[in-house]
Amino acid sequence: MSIRRRLQTASERNGSQSSPAPERSRPSNANKPIPFPDYTPPTCPLSADAQQAITNIRTLHNIAKLKKHLSTAIQNITTTTVNNNDRLLERKRQVEKNKRKRARDGEEDEIPANHKDLESHTRHLTKKVNIWTEQAEIAMRVLIDKGDEVERSELVIRDICDRLSVANSATANRRTRGQHDDEDANQDGEIISAVELLDQIKEEYKTKYEAESMTKRYASHNDYKSFKRVVHDSLYPDQDVPLPKESTWFPSDRSHPSAQGNVEGEGESSDDDIVIEKVIKDLKCPLTFVTFREPYTNSKCNHSFEKEAIKDYHRDNATVKGGQRVVKCPAMGCENFIAMADMYDDQLLLRQIKRAAQRAEQDDSDDEDDDVLRGTQRNRPQEVEDESTFVDMDDERMRGKSVKRERMSRPPTLTQVSTDSEDEDE
Repeated sequence: MSIRRRLQTASERNGSQSSPAPERSRPSNANKPIPFPDYTPPTCPLSADAQQAITNIRTLHNIAKLKKHLSTAIQNITTTTVNNNDRLLERKRQVEKNKRKRARDGEEDEIPANHKDLESHTRHLTKKVNIWTEQAEIAMRVLIDKGDEVERSELVIRDICDRLSVANSATANRRTRGQHDDEDANQDGEIISAVELLDQIKEEYKTKYEAESMTKRYASHNDYKSFKRVVHDSLYPDQDVPLPKESTWFPSDRSHPSAQGNVEGEGESSDDDIVIEKVIKDLKCPLTFVTFREPYTNSKCNHSFEKEAIKDYHRDNATVKGGQRVVKCPAMGCENFIAMADMYDDQLLLRQIKRAAQRAEQDDSDDEDDDVLRGTQRNRPQEVEDESTFVDMDDERMRGKSVKRERMSRPPTLTQVSTDSEDEDE
């Protein structure tokens, strides 16, 4: 008998003799999270090591990676939304092309099955793309809010450290002066809680941010402006339809003036935005003098440069002004000072560059077709100024051959005979 056989037999024998063990009863709330205990405020000031640990949060926990993830998410949403609208536009163009073809062939009433399927698919896709575009715009605002929250976190930690430092310094000074009366004793007993201070400062920054108008929060944000511009361009690529002014993007701000802040001033400063959208930018960088590959545009003066070129220019020429490194805009005639924080990837300009390249390629293709047509017309009859004089090149060649045959069939002249005889004598 094999080992496996013996093991199975023993298992069966033991199973038949012994009763099964009762199943352990699982608590009904096994998957529920265990609640934290109630917070107990500290009974003494934070030690120097504890304060230093809070200060180290700003240096040890780098948020650059989180910022990069948010930036990538914003870029992906923008690219996906534009691609959806581009694909929808291609379908609409194909539908119109099919209609023109049927009209040209006199088959307007006879719609092929594939044409019907395309039209049905286009109508369905139009509804979906409109919904996706609205959802993408909402997602953009959520990501911008998260980005602002990340920026605020650094300020919150800084404020906590500053307030704790001031409070502990005041406590130490009172103890140094040797004041032991009841009032000072009560003051020494007021211990600041870092956790409560964190919640308080976070709420202060959040309340201040949410009190701002949507125009101020989003319409002045480079990523949001870029999203609105490229999506608008994908909707009207071949039409001169300007993007509405930034002050009109959020009508709800005008209905709530109390939460609007300085929206009126922002609306006045953005009067030229509608004109900027109509301007055809130079597609070459003023620093490299070559066509853009990665256009990087400044939000202050709207001048664009090649990304690596302006980074190198800023690194080599920037000076500290107002607490940040700035450089005079290298565009001719511009007096603005720009910082790298003012620059953004100009997706709209990049789309214009790609369309210009496609048009140039199409023009070259048309020129080649014209050359081929002209080449096939070289042997066609040539027409001179006098319409009565019409010369056919084929007739000319035939006439030349007949003249040659006539000359060879004629008897030689006296000059020819004498010349031939002289050659023979020699």
